[in-house]
Amino acid sequence: MPSTTIETKADYDDAHVARLIEAVFAAQVDALGASDEYRNVRYIQHEAARFASPPAKRDRHIHIEISLFTGRPADVKQDLFTKTVDRLAALGHPREEVSIVLHEQPRENWYFGT
Repeated sequence: MPSTTIETKADYDDAHVARLIEAVFAAQVDALGASDEYRNVRYIQHEAARFASPPAKRDRHIHIEISLFTGRPADVKQDLFTKTVDRLAALGHPREEVSIVLHEQPRENWYFGT
């Protein structure tokens, strides 16, 4: 299922990072049917000088990249975006400070160790 990276330059405590990871994964469960068996969400905090954000986005900009199998219709992907942003907004992250990029790849490009 999805392989996800959350990147930011904000310094969040471990409890908030855990909530961010859970919010992003919960959106994937709801929108894509993701399973705990393949949960793969990473959080990376960059030094401010090493994370250039658009001027309209503040220091709390969250950039999310999700790799997943090809073949999902546009409405499913839009639902994933909406559910992710809604969950992050519930944690106090303004929608306009979130960016999400999907990378779709054929299933034959994935290996899960089984």
